[in-house]
Amino acid sequence: MSTSKVDATVAGIIALMKKRGLTLATAESITGGALAGRITDTKGASAIFLGSIVSYSDASKTKFLGVAKRVLTKSTAVSEVVARQMAEAARREFGADFAIATTGGGRTWAGIWSKSWNGLYRYRIKKRDNYC
Repeated sequence: MSTSKVDATVAGIIALMKKRGLTLATAESITGGALAGRITDTKGASAIFLGSIVSYSDASKTKFLGVAKRVLTKSTAVSEVVARQMAEAARREFGADFAIATTGGGRTWAGIWSKSWNGLYRYRIKKRDNYC
């Protein structure tokens, strides 16, 4: 996806969430804060974006997001279950309507929206319904 398409997509999401009075938070590992950066670089983000927790190490995932050590040992950080726990924690900690979490392991870095990842898990959660 081109940069201009990503920017337009983020702007559209922000506008829709603002119109509906919804809020967003993120928990990031593999993206290292780049997702939050993309969001906050977009006009209107302050109306919907509450914050982000960047937890790159397994220890920080446990300490700041409450990801269970046994889950990290059994499933590794590159797993849907870890992404889910990260998203749930971000939503809860910020009191957001929605949360997005990114975790994974990659040989290449081609941007947030790249399809060249070697194991990327993104998990979106809202208060009543889970989307994966």
